[in-house]
Amino acid sequence: DLVMPGDLISEASAMRVVQLVAQVQEHRISLSSLFEDKYEDLVTAGAAEKYQGLVERFKAKNDVLTQNLARLEQRLRDLGHGDIASILGRVASFEAKRWGLSCDLQTLRQQHSVADMDTRDELSEQVSTTSKRLQHAQSAVQEAMEELRCEAARLLEPAQLAQVGLVRVKVRARIRVRVRVRVRVRVRA
Repeated sequence: DLVMPGDLISEASAMRVVQLVAQVQEHRISLSSLFEDKYEDLVTAGAAEKYQGLVERFKAKNDVLTQNLARLEQRLRDLGHGDIASILGRVASFEAKRWGLSCDLQTLRQQHSVADMDTRDELSEQVSTTSKRLQHAQSAVQEAMEELRCEAARLLEPAQLAQVGLVRVKVRARIRVRVRVRVRVRVRA
């Protein structure tokens, strides 16, 4: 039920594609949360041997979401928005990295929970490092999604901008920064 219907994508405008990307990302957030909860259930039950099956089930679901993003990226290219499609490609790449790190982190946490004192410190360091890398990957996804929204907002007509108030504010803020930079450069020159 995570697969997006082909006609929904093939008939979508560029703005609709961006909305669909947001829906995919909402599903991904829910899926990640559910994965974390199921992992905690396994840890609580002391069922570490079931972890690989959990990863495989969730990897399949994650792959469906990744395929949806790839199809949406292609739709943007078909519409002549290769620049926006490239940003979406980065989102998908960052999401793949985030998923892998999330699985790695859970594995390290499980190993840490049953480790003897000799290896516990080393595993603690690995958990910490992987957690930081995961946070960085999550930030990269969020930044790429923000860039995607900003670029998509440029496709809107002024009347449409009024309907998406929050996007308009973000675009204006971005334009102001660019103007200030240009003015500073002109003054210095």
